[in-house]
Amino acid sequence: MASRLGKQVWAQHVAAAAASGLSGAAYCRQHGLSAKTFGRWVRLLRAGDGRTLAPPSLVPLTIVENRAGEAADIRIELGAAAVVTVPCSTDPRWLGAVLRAVAAC
Repeated sequence: MASRLGKQVWAQHVAAAAASGLSGAAYCRQHGLSAKTFGRWVRLLRAGDGRTLAPPSLVPLTIVENRAGEAADIRIELGAAAVVTVPCSTDPRWLGAVLRAVAAC
């Protein structure tokens, strides 16, 4: 049971690190974790059942130029599931964390 609990705790850390926008090393420093052990768990979880940590994937991207006089916004369509519209001034790390959280749903 202890090993199962360990896997759950590490899976939570790996997911939180991904959502934080920090590098793995920075997340580990911030949370007092061993970067070597963290890296090992990232590899183990990716190699596991695939439900713990989804592998990176590519998605189609369409870039549309802004029409003169319109406010510059970023519009991200996630299929029929969701549309996210944010100003171009949005912090990219924050936006990345939001998109990772949406993708995890």
